[in-house]
Amino acid sequence: MKKIFLFFISLYFLTAQQIVPEWFKVLPQHDPAINLAVGYTGKYRDRQLAQKAALNQARKNLAKQLRVRLIFEIQEISDGYYRLIQPTFEEIYYENLQAHIDTNSFVLDSVFVEDRCYILLSTDDNFTIKRSQLSNWGEKPIWTDSLPKKSNFVYGVGIVANYSYWKNGWQDADEYARFDACKNLKLESSSIRTEKRTGQYTINRKILRQSVDISVANSKIIERWYDIQRNVFYSLCRIPIQSPEKILTD
Repeated sequence: MKKIFLFFISLYFLTAQQIVPEWFKVLPQHDPAINLAVGYTGKYRDRQLAQKAALNQARKNLAKQLRVRLIFEIQEISDGYYRLIQPTFEEIYYENLQAHIDTNSFVLDSVFVEDRCYILLSTDDNFTIKRSQLSNWGEKPIWTDSLPKKSNFVYGVGIVANYSYWKNGWQDADEYARFDACKNLKLESSSIRTEKRTGQYTINRKILRQSVDISVANSKIIERWYDIQRNVFYSLCRIPIQSPEKILTD
């Protein structure tokens, strides 16, 4: 097996919110048969623990990427005066895939930036990248406002804001991006209108329900962007359009 050399870079003159590995912002170009995923941590004093935590997260992210069940429901209730939105999200990844990845995944790169650890993981030990290039976030990408359009993929954007714990911000942005993309594969909608008379008043109520419950393969978080000024996290997910028999409802 090819030996993997890890390069650790410490930067104390810039915060991790301002500079990150280039492959954390944009996943490297690779053969579709190869799967890449990243893991990341908050600040750790113990680098060995940080690297272990980032590796565990990268493996979980890789398992989700290979196959994940996404259950999403949002119910909106409106009566003309008040509007109540009740979203629920559930994400299930498969333990047999996790066990396989634990023994069949390979670290391509590992970087420390201000005591935060980033790891890039691959399913192919022959795939290589150049030594880590660090980058600032740059200008706001087009995809944060307008999704890419390709005939063989669907895309989704996850957006969260004002997180005090940096790692949680990215985790939630990544997962919401998956849910947003899966809605373009399969979405069930229903609505109910009711009318209630009370004295001289008539109250019209509308209940709108949207739900998704599917298993998808190859859902990849391919780009991230952080708005430093507004403390907003953006993640872009890409899912290949699959034939109906491959979109499974569990």
